[in-house]
Amino acid sequence: MLVCGVDVGCMFTKFVILRDGAPVAQHIMESSADGAAAISETLAQLLASVNSNSADLKAVVSCGLGRRSVVPLDKVISEISACAGGARAVHARARTLIDLGAHGIRVAALDERGRVANFDISDKCASGTGCFLDIMSRALGVEPLEAGKVALCARNPEQIESMCAVFGESEVVSLVARGSSREDILGGLVEAVSRRVASMVKRVGMEQDILLAGGVAKNAALRTALEKALGSPVHLPDEPQTVGALGAALVAQRLASGERR
Repeated sequence: MLVCGVDVGCMFTKFVILRDGAPVAQHIMESSADGAAAISETLAQLLASVNSNSADLKAVVSCGLGRRSVVPLDKVISEISACAGGARAVHARARTLIDLGAHGIRVAALDERGRVANFDISDKCASGTGCFLDIMSRALGVEPLEAGKVALCARNPEQIESMCAVFGESEVVSLVARGSSREDILGGLVEAVSRRVASMVKRVGMEQDILLAGGVAKNAALRTALEKALGSPVHLPDEPQTVGALGAALVAQRLASGERR
């Protein structure tokens, strides 16, 4: 039985295909303005890579900002429930989930069955998200993918006051003018984001184990800063960016099997 989960974010779209409950293909692509067509084309290519086609799909479930742009589609679910399901699959002991996306931060406390017991979601402003870090990195002439490595080299991280993408960039420019290194500025930005995430975690009620998901989770400096802010180790999956798509695929698996949960 072949099923698919798709997580359509504002910057990246993630796919996970399961065959009889086991992952056989996954893919991450940049989200396109030509949403539905690009998703359908990529899905067809992924199915072909496992010697299948759309007729073989028993169920497709989506989540994310553009979740309605997926065709074919059997069900849509929230990002938080998708990530919770994926977290349970990649780390069965996970009780606290942190999902760091391009335009949102989601934190959830999970019960012993992996279901969402409590959660908190950042507002729609880009404050503290992946987009915020990307904008700040580019303002410093650093490619976003390299920002984590640069931040890890900080000796005296700057105290960043503003988490707004607009005012934060002005603050970064002022710090550069004062002679601050890009390492210390990025280090300060990462610490500021980690403090915001830690406050959300404490609001929902932190329990062990903590799992970090989302594309921003690939920022090594942010993971280190989070562990310091939370006073606890954080588990990072092999591919944190597809945790939501995996959770959606698992819902598709249950749907195709006739299960109600």
